Amino acid sequence: RVANEAVRVRMLNLLSTSAGHRRSGEQQLGSSRGAPVVARVDAVYDSITFSLSGVPWTAITLSKSEAEACLPFTRLDKKLEDLPNQAALARLQVKQLERDTVRAQEDMGKPFRHREKLLEERERLREIDAELELRANPLPPAASNDQAVDEREADTGGEQAVERWRDLLDQELARVVDRARSLEERLLARVTALSEEHALLDAAPRMSAGASASMAGGRAHHEAAHARWSDELEAIGLQQSRTNQRLARVREFLREPTPGYASPASTLSYQRLERRMPDLADRVRAYRADKDEERCRELAQRTQARSPVLER
Repeated sequence: RVANEAVRVRMLNLLSTSAGHRRSGEQQLGSSRGAPVVARVDAVYDSITFSLSGVPWTAITLSKSEAEACLPFTRLDKKLEDLPNQAALARLQVKQLERDTVRAQEDMGKPFRHREKLLEERERLREIDAELELRANPLPPAASNDQAVDEREADTGGEQAVERWRDLLDQELARVVDRARSLEERLLARVTALSEEHALLDAAPRMSAGASASMAGGRAHHEAAHARWSDELEAIGLQQSRTNQRLARVREFLREPTPGYASPASTLSYQRLERRMPDLADRVRAYRADKDEERCRELAQRTQARSPVLER
């Protein structure tokens, strides 16, 4: 007890005299079991670190308030009792590092073993992004058979042009809906995979802060590991959010149309067909405009014919 008190007083004096200096040099406070007890002050954090000189895993860092109630030799004795456990843990870490080194040496010069899968996933994401921008993605020029159809349609009447337009529009709508369904299946599979990955990572065993504190550099190791785990969880969560947003946009093209309003799928089909066959689209518009004008004239004539009857 006397030795504890003497070393504690020296620690507090060292903290007081080192004020204003970022770090103090290593100073001896006493000895324990034949080994010097040395200390170093960090004035930035107002803390002191003491240990048995030359003995690994015995460093203890205390704030000023903790140092005032500390029993230094008692704390060092507990560290010495835990040395066998620390040594065993260090041996396991060395073996793991040796295995990692061997694996890294074997992989040197070899292509990344997940390269194909990574490229496949990147291509898949590019395809999904491209398809989700359906409105801004014009189709390539019409094939030669479509051009031939356009030329033949030039000699047909308006009714045939409208009928042809409706058939082509139905076909285009079927393609849009089929593509949206295919994308929906892929995105649902992606959502499921991300959910499973998130659950596995969230349930993965992690070393507690208390358990890691007894290791050399344990606190820093725990904080770094926790930061990596948090970053991975956040990255998966961001992917889930983006995938769900894409899924919602794709499902807009699968919803049932509201009576009297064009659905996104029918609007896109019309825009695509209009880009593919502009001449046919112009003839259909002109024919419909003529029919509308004709109906307006007929309505005006009927109204004019009824006017004398109403005057009588």
